[in-house]
Formats: sequence, C-alpha cells, structure tokens
Amino acid sequence: MDHQLRVVLLEDEIQVRGYIQSLLESLGCAVNSLEPVDAVQICSATAAADLLLMDTTLPGIDVAGVLLKLRQTRPELNVVLLLPANNQSGFLAAAREGVYDVLPKPFLKHQLDAILRRVLDRVLSTRLQTSSSTIIRENLGNGTFFLAATPAMKKIYDQAAAIAHADIPVLITG
Repeated sequence: MDHQLRVVLLEDEIQVRGYIQSLLESLGCAVNSLEPVDAVQICSATAAADLLLMDTTLPGIDVAGVLLKLRQTRPELNVVLLLPANNQSGFLAAAREGVYDVLPKPFLKHQLDAILRRVLDRVLSTRLQTSSSTIIRENLGNGTFFLAATPAMKKIYDQAAAIAHADIPVLITG
C-alpha cells in the first residue's frame, strides 16, 4: 500500500507556490502544482488526489463554487485552504463549506507538518476500511502505525501482543 500523500497545490504566487511545493516534497508528498485554473480543471486535477491545498485569493477563481463542486464530486477529498491570518470571516466560511482544515498565511513548517499528519492518518484509515476489514492497524503515535495484512505479519503481531505485557527481554529475528 502506498503511504505517500498525493497533493494538488493551487497557489497563484510563483515564489510561494515553489516554497510550499518544496516543503511538501521534502515531507514525502507527491505534488501536482497548478497555475490558477477554473473549477472544472481543479476537479479534474484532484481525481486521484488525497489533498487539495488551495489559496483562497486566486484571481478569477470562485473558491466557494470550487468547494461546492468538489463536495458534489469528491466528498472524501481533504481540502485545506490557505487563508490570510487576519481573515476571521474566511475561517467561518471555510467551516461551513466542509473544508477539512485551514492553514493561515503566513504559516510555519510545523503547522503544515501537523495538518499533513492528520490528513495522512485520515487517508490511511479510509484506505484500510475500504481495502479489507481483516487488516490489523495500530496507531503507535507521532504518525507511526503498525500494519499487518498478510498472515505472516498477523502471526508476528499476535506473538508480540502475547508477550507485550511481560517484563522480560525479547529478541525478534528474521
């Protein structure tokens, strides 16, 4: 299973877009960075995406219209809006439009990291629920998971669970 987030980035400022794209790529995301386009092209570009990271001040783009169209065609898509930090009404409007999260501009790298971890957790949970109910998934914290889908990995998990509460040294090989 692929654990890489597929991100569509919509930002009209070239330098800001380049910076955000390099941040996302350094965090292991596959990024499709777009020039400002229309709602139909945005919906098409997000067909295989896990996350749409979109500036709210794109010239010529009706952000509310794009969000409405995405809610109709891709309700499971995680949308994070880049919003000017002083735009309180924008935060409320985003919540009403079903946006997953809002990232105030300017933002710090750790804020983007936190959002990406939450989105990845949500995406992995959704993928696991739809792929198989027999997969073992344990959240180990800090965005780390133990996943077991094959019979061999499930056996290892069961063995580790059986001795997990014992206070003895254990060596696992293989």
